[in-house]
Amino acid sequence: MNSGKMVIMVDIDASSLLNSPSSGEDANIQCGRLTSEGEQKDACGLDYYAVKNIKKGDEILCEYSDFAHFVWDTFGLM
Repeated sequence: MNSGKMVIMVDIDASSLLNSPSSGEDANIQCGRLTSEGEQKDACGLDYYAVKNIKKGDEILCEYSDFAHFVWDTFGLM
């Protein structure tokens, strides 16, 4: 049934516990695997891979854009 109302849903999963790097920091994980040429090999899904050594006590940092679909302009929110 299409009531004509627009609804925005938020997907809360494990990625909700990840932070984006601050200025001067780099992400230490990525969403999905890359080929040796740097192309996306796997769909992002919920698979995260370390891109460098992560030491005990380090914060897990990711680029939100790796798994976010930017469609806010579709909803008139840009």
